[in-house]
Amino acid sequence: MTLQTFKDLNPELISRKSGFKTTNAYIYFNRDFLSFTGKSPYEITESYIKNYLVYLPENKQFATSTLSQAINALKFYCGSMFKKRFNYEVKRPRKDRYTLLSEAILKNLREYWEKNKPVKWLFPGPDKERHNNIRTAQRIFEMACQKAGIKKQVKIHSLRHSFATHLLENGVDLRYIQELLGHKSSKTTEINTDVSNASLSKIKNPLERNFFVYHNRIKG
Repeated sequence: MTLQTFKDLNPELISRKSGFKTTNAYIYFNRDFLSFTGKSPYEITESYIKNYLVYLPENKQFATSTLSQAINALKFYCGSMFKKRFNYEVKRPRKDRYTLLSEAILKNLREYWEKNKPVKWLFPGPDKERHNNIRTAQRIFEMACQKAGIKKQVKIHSLRHSFATHLLENGVDLRYIQELLGHKSSKTTEINTDVSNASLSKIKNPLERNFFVYHNRIKG
C-alpha cells in the first residue's frame, strides 16, 4: 500500500487534463488547507475540512465560484480520507481496489504513522524500499489465530470471505459487496459469501406472515 503524498497532486491533475488555472487553484487551496490545520495529510478528518470551509468565507473575500472550487479541490485531494476509505495497489488485475476503514483502525494507523513516519510504503519491508509481502502477512495472521485459540488451518484470504459474509448477514446489498470485493460478476461474489446456519434459522417463511395477517383479519 502506498501513501498518497502531496506531490502526487500535480501529476494526477495533469493526467486528468485539468487546465493550468484549475491545477494551480487546487494546489493553492490544499496547501492553504494544510497550513490552516497544521496537520499532515494523514491526520485530516471531516471536522478539519468543515472548519476550513467556515474559515474561508469569514476571513477571505472569495466569490461563490471560488469557494466552490475550494470545495472541489479538497474533495479531490482528501476524498479518500474524507470518506474514511483507503485504496491499495494490486498488480493483478492491475486496478485499484477499495475497502472500508473503521474508525478504530484509522486511529491505530495514525498512531503507527506518527511513530514510524513511513515514506514510500505504509508497511515497508526490512530494506524500506519494498513493502511487506504476503508471506509476512500470513505469518502475522497465523500468530493472531493462535492467540485467539483458533486451531483450524486458515489462510489470510479467509478474512476476505468473512468480511463479505458478515456484510451479507448484516443486510448489505449484494451489489455493494460486489463493488467492495472488486468483482466484475455478482456470481463471483455469491461464491465468496457463506451464510451461517444461525442466520438461515432466523429467516421466516413468507407463509407464516401471510397466515398471521389473515388470522388477525378473521379475529377482527
